[in-house]
Amino acid sequence: MNQVIDKTLRFINLWSKIEIIAALVLTVIILGYAVCPNRSQKANQSLEITPSTTQP
Repeated sequence: MNQVIDKTLRFINLWSKIEIIAALVLTVIILGYAVCPNRSQKANQSLEITPSTTQP
């Protein structure tokens, strides 16, 4: 019975560490998008071919 409790506590400790790391990664991604929203839009726009409207 003691081994089961020990393994359960280890799993909970590991899961909490994974949860904290995932929260930090998501925070960095959201803050990066909030600070530089143009970077992702430019990447999408560069893939599209837009005909030029200026005439020679």
